Amino acid sequence: MKFYIFLTVILFPVVLFGQFTDNFSDGNFTINPTWVGDTNKFIVNGSNQLQSNGNPAATDTMYLSTASKSIIHAEWTFNLNMAFNPTSSNYFRIFLVSDEANLKNSLNGYYIEFGETSADTMRFFRKDGATTTQLMSGTLGYASNIVTSVKITRDSLGNWTMYSDPTMSNSYILENSVFDNTYTSSSYFGVFFRYSTASRYNMFLADDFSVTGSFIVDITPPKIIDVKVISTNVIDVYFDEKVESTSAQNLSNYVLSNGFGNPSSVVLDVSSKIA
Repeated sequence: MKFYIFLTVILFPVVLFGQFTDNFSDGNFTINPTWVGDTNKFIVNGSNQLQSNGNPAATDTMYLSTASKSIIHAEWTFNLNMAFNPTSSNYFRIFLVSDEANLKNSLNGYYIEFGETSADTMRFFRKDGATTTQLMSGTLGYASNIVTSVKITRDSLGNWTMYSDPTMSNSYILENSVFDNTYTSSSYFGVFFRYSTASRYNMFLADDFSVTGSFIVDITPPKIIDVKVISTNVIDVYFDEKVESTSAQNLSNYVLSNGFGNPSSVVLDVSSKIA
């Protein structure tokens, strides 16, 4: 006897728009938007800037992230103020794209970094799990403290462009550009600060975050690529991509022919197989 399985799929719009801004004029980073992470290691100072406030006596690492899906025709702008010269052990990153809220974990995404032993340039990296790959470096070097506005753009194809404005007067200078389309979705934006020199604990300041753009929702339903009858009452079904766990385990999404109706149970074995 042959069994046929029908999967109910709900389609969503192709492109959605999202943006956020935060100039910390409300005196906090807990609402509008909500930042999460090492919230005890950051403050909003009297100048309404986000400021690090880590351990003043030892090495520390801290981060904050907020929800952001912008990646198509996207633009990220913000102001940075470092009261010291970053090095390979005293550095900061701005994560433009991340699939994880915890920026200390392995994640997939893109970030800029200031942190070189010699004169600093703004560098752009892709992060693949625990691996980092530098994709481009800026041309403007900073010999001491870093005070600058930054603008990063990405078009719909994966062309990234990096600008800076040390005058902070909306007069951006082109730093570099690169193509990389490895990741086409995002979940979070965030800041990450690491220092080994304890006196740097409160010397990272950032302000005027603005993120605009859109994102694509996958509307192509998973396809069944194989069905295996394991026993008289167990069937394994294999899909060609990851399936969403809640929908995949919904009994009403499956119907067996010849009057058998819905299965009595559905178990998600791995991301692309149900039983």
